Amino acid sequence: MVKKIRNLIPLFLIFISIVPITQALLPAGFFKTHDGTHHMVRLMHFYDELSRGQFPVRIAVDMANGFGSPVFNYFYPLFYYLGSLFHFLRFTYGGSLKLVIYLATLGSGFSMYWWLRGYFGRVSSMIGAIVYLYAPYRLGTLYVTGQYGATLAFFFVPLLLASIDRYLVKKSFLGFVVIALSTFGLITSHNISVVIFAIPLALYIGLKLVETKSLKEKLLPFGTSFLLGIGLSAFFLLPAVLELPLIHIGRHEVFDFRQHWPTFRQLVYSSWGYWYSVPGPNDGMSFQVGGVQWLVVVMSAVCLFYRLLREQLRRKDRSAFLFLGIFWVTVFLMQPQSEPVWAFISLFSHVQFPWRFLAVTVLSCAFLASWVVSLVGSKVAKLVLVTFILAVAFYSNRNYLRTFEPVRYSDDYYVHDTGLYYGTTDVAGESLPIWVDKVPETCGVNADACLGYQMVNFRAVGDLTTFEVTTKSPQLLQAMRFYFPLWQVLVDGQPVETFPIGTGGLLGFPVQPGKHLVEVRLNSTPIERIGNSLSLISLGLIIVISVKMLRRHLLSMGPYKNV
Repeated sequence: MVKKIRNLIPLFLIFISIVPITQALLPAGFFKTHDGTHHMVRLMHFYDELSRGQFPVRIAVDMANGFGSPVFNYFYPLFYYLGSLFHFLRFTYGGSLKLVIYLATLGSGFSMYWWLRGYFGRVSSMIGAIVYLYAPYRLGTLYVTGQYGATLAFFFVPLLLASIDRYLVKKSFLGFVVIALSTFGLITSHNISVVIFAIPLALYIGLKLVETKSLKEKLLPFGTSFLLGIGLSAFFLLPAVLELPLIHIGRHEVFDFRQHWPTFRQLVYSSWGYWYSVPGPNDGMSFQVGGVQWLVVVMSAVCLFYRLLREQLRRKDRSAFLFLGIFWVTVFLMQPQSEPVWAFISLFSHVQFPWRFLAVTVLSCAFLASWVVSLVGSKVAKLVLVTFILAVAFYSNRNYLRTFEPVRYSDDYYVHDTGLYYGTTDVAGESLPIWVDKVPETCGVNADACLGYQMVNFRAVGDLTTFEVTTKSPQLLQAMRFYFPLWQVLVDGQPVETFPIGTGGLLGFPVQPGKHLVEVRLNSTPIERIGNSLSLISLGLIIVISVKMLRRHLLSMGPYKNV
């Protein structure tokens, strides 16, 4: 009983530590951040599409003045699925968003603690988890930029690292399953974070494989778990990658990363702000790594140098050396001198802002904080060090725990702002199809204005539009939707060819002379159908393999040998 209480105390303290971080979420209504209003509107449209039966959700039919935007085909869907679940449970849209943010933040502290416990004791692991939570970049993600997909990613990254350790060390059933699920979670929570954390994850996996005993018998199942996680996310990943050239963001850069290098001085310290990243050093937001983070980097560098001189590096020391190296490589990647690397690794351009690599410094410093504390043997000295680190963490972040303004906005505020609600929820229409130059001011549901033909029995319900049209000669008609391969047009029940018309990129289709019943409905592209199938197959395999592994585990235990 006493041991269980001791194990729960660090988790309770982590729970208490996030109270100052999340107290700004308590007032009713939602607050404004760079992307927060877009997330609110997207969640509203996402839930509407789910309610209409669209699954997986790929296109917001009512966005872009009712002409439809395929935004959910490309932007991390897990955040909106979770938000929709809470809204289904009768939370407001704003409350649903805040609940996802809160649970992701709390969960990230717990998942970091679980990972660090594979290396360190309870106290050291707790300190690392708190340092992971109290990083300026993470607080900026919550209350300045509103990158809430990244907030979810901060939960899944340590969860993935912990499951990798558990499987390679113990070949545990739980490790295998969590590798697959956390890989899925990371991909669907924030695709940019996959690019950001790819190299650190690869280096960490490489180190673990070198250290692993009986690697041959573990390697195939280990790789399979990753493949199953990727396969589970294929419903989103395949279209997001292979159909990217169909929208503007796949053809040109919205932001030029070369204009957004933070200076090294800004990484050490830069004033807190709620404005934007701009070319040059006069940004309206902070890019600092963090006071406590720099503290543990300096301390770990000194300790590693000392241990290199005095003795051979242990397993924990090798990991600390790796994360210290990852930290400095990440700092380099945020400097203009790394531009050749960005040019060579073309995926980096999708990160858009080099300072987004601050996410990796947050991870690295959390491990280093735990490692430094673990080196102290004396209880008194450890207490002093822990108190000092916590004091620096809380004090240096004390002014970053609030929103830009105290005002909160109800759900109705976002609905009544028609320019926002019926907009594109992006910066420059980058999520619109490439055939669209400009969103028409006329609402897409006004079919007479868009089609220019006499129709009868017009009916538009969600993603299904039906009407009757009569022509005396062959005609090319245009529907009130932007052309995209997701749309299918049926004339008298038979599919017809569709194509974009003009610079507006409206959905065009031919009709022959006579009276016809026209249906415009959503369909799936071949790539999307393959992705959906791979996800279903992967889910089935995960369930089957999990049941077999669990049964084998139970049979290996004494009381279950005769089961």
